[in-house]
Amino acid sequence: MVMDVADMPMVIKVFSEDLVEIGEAVEEALDKHEEGMTVLMAEADKLRLDTIRTIVEFLLSLKRLHVSLHEWRRGREERCLSGVQPLEVEQGSQRDQPLVDVGVWVL
Repeated sequence: MVMDVADMPMVIKVFSEDLVEIGEAVEEALDKHEEGMTVLMAEADKLRLDTIRTIVEFLLSLKRLHVSLHEWRRGREERCLSGVQPLEVEQGSQRDQPLVDVGVWVL
């Protein structure tokens, strides 16, 4: 039904009907169009709501990441300032390697 609203212009809908009176054809075409637009608007509202929900969830995740990184950095600075030395890592050991190979990004 939604595709019917978008595909066929109103004038073609009115004159494609084999009804006796033009007034009835116009009313029927407008009623069909109204039904289609109602469904279309409901689907558009649902899409907008889903999009906003996804964006809010993404922003909340970014905020959690930001706070976690901030707390991690603060703890690291406190350890450095309090004189606690980090564990020594042997050169070439597994702990010396990065967790993820980032590589080079070319845009």
